[in-house]
Formats: sequence, structure tokens, C-alpha cells
Amino acid sequence: MTPHIGTGSLGCAVLKPGRKGRRGHIVAVFDHSAHLLTGEGVYLTLGDTELPCHPYSILWKGFSPRPEPGWEIAVTAEGMFYEGTQLVSFGGFQQFKPPLQVRPMARASSRERALSATRKAVAGLSPKGAFYLLLVGDSSAKVRSADCMKDGLLTQGLYRNAREPAMELAGALSRYDWDAFCLAGASLAGMGEGLTPAGDDFLAGALAALHFHGLSSGRDVLPPHVGERIVTCVSHRTTRFSAFLLRCAAAGQITRPLAEWLYAVHSGDAEGAAGWVSAIACLGHTSGLDALSGMILALQNIPGKSHGQNSGHCETCLRS
Repeated sequence: MTPHIGTGSLGCAVLKPGRKGRRGHIVAVFDHSAHLLTGEGVYLTLGDTELPCHPYSILWKGFSPRPEPGWEIAVTAEGMFYEGTQLVSFGGFQQFKPPLQVRPMARASSRERALSATRKAVAGLSPKGAFYLLLVGDSSAKVRSADCMKDGLLTQGLYRNAREPAMELAGALSRYDWDAFCLAGASLAGMGEGLTPAGDDFLAGALAALHFHGLSSGRDVLPPHVGERIVTCVSHRTTRFSAFLLRCAAAGQITRPLAEWLYAVHSGDAEGAAGWVSAIACLGHTSGLDALSGMILALQNIPGKSHGQNSGHCETCLRS
């Protein structure tokens, strides 16, 4: 078997610090991707270069040979191996590392224009996702319940269930009330269907946006380690894969379109922010727009003043 040698993308977190390798087995295979679960509980996404880059992805042209469920895979700095045979060589691969901040950050008015341009771009798309109405506005003339239910992309029940905890998350953030924030996050976790339920995607977007904003502004939005505590609180409520992605999001390890959108917004680049919407909408079934909804809601509810005296211990969530 001849290893793939050529162009590709290697996520910056695929290898452990010091370029140490990982070992695991294939747990799922799809048409254009597969998931490799390592012994440390890390999921690596294998697939074609048409997929968006992620810190934990290995993408190569043609995605061939395709792995099969159960294959034991070794990933080293040189490439990917199966039973001692090299399947992929990383020699010509480019490393993907998402931007984590913008310094100095653009003025609030410029960032708001970027958010407004984003919402306008989303409103021009076909409605989909549990949080679409939150994203474009409940009273949008373009959106009707019947439109949102086409192709089963949004049910009224899911929207009703998701809206209240999403608004509670926003309110808790605006007050720096971390007990309430954790409780709302726990209510969102696992809400929806698939490997990454809609509620998880929304929460992941919010956590990633808060992390990025904190680094860009030079002040923590979430108290230290609260993101980790939130993920721990909600992990038992959703799939293992989604819980892993939530943990990644809390550390700013997100897929390229979402990371580039955050960079554009914090740079005050309205055109750039709107330009990434189409790519975001192509992420998963509705995952991209659900995550974008969480990002926008979070960024719109960060108070401008310094933190209150809340300890950030998330006691309510830890008791659940």
C-alpha cells in the first residue's frame, strides 16, 4: 500500500506537546470523513481537504485509503500508520492553527457593524437550525414558522425548548452570574439530535466567543477554569464526541470558518465577517449556524465594565 504523499492539512493539536504521537481506533466512518478515538479520549477527524480544518483534524486529498471501523491507527510526526504500514505522510502538509485573539481589538461600534452584517447575511440564507430565529430576530419579515419547518430543519418544539435557556444564558452572562450560566448551559446540553446536538453547538459557540473576546480584550470574561467546569457539568448530558468538542471550544479550538469569523468581528471587518457566513452554514447539518448563534448572543451580552464579585464556582451545576 502506497502512502498518500501530497497536500493536506494537519491540525495543530493532532500531536501531543513535543510532537509525540497518538494511538487509537476508528470508531465511525462516513462518506468523506472518519473519527479516530485515541486512548486519551481525544477524537481526531480524518477526511478530505474539502472539509474545514480543525485543530484535531487530519485532511488529505482524496481521503484514500478509507479506514474501516475498528482499525488500530498510530499517528506520529511522520504520518499515519495501520499495522506498521504508512497510510499518509505528513511531509507536505500545512499546519492549521486557529487565531485566538485580535490585539488591539476594534472599537465596539465597528464590532457591532460586523455583527449586523453577519445577521444580514444569515437572513439571506434558507432558514435552518434550532436557533435561526434568535439569530435573525423573531419578528423578521423573511422568516415564518412554516418556512423554518421545511425539510424538518427546525421544529417549533425544539425552538421553544431552546429559546428559554439561551436567553437565560445571555442574562446570566450580562450579570456575571456563573451559577445561572452553568444551569442554563446544562439545560442546553444534549438538546437536539445527532453526534452534536443543536444545544451543544450553541453552547460551544458561546464558550469559544467568550474565550476569544477575553484574549482580545486582555481581561478574562469567564473566571479562570469556569469554561472547564461548565464542560464537566454538561458532559454526562450529551454524546462523548460532542462533549469533546465542547471542551475544545472552551479553549478556543474550533473549526476554521468559525475562528476566522471571530477574527473578522474583533477586527471590525464587517465584510469579512459576512463573507464567512456561507462557509459556516455548510458546517454539519445545522451545526455551523447554531454555533454562530451562540457566538453572537455571547458577544452581545458581555458587560463593558469589570467583573463583579461572583466567585465563579458554578455550585448549582456541580450539584446536578
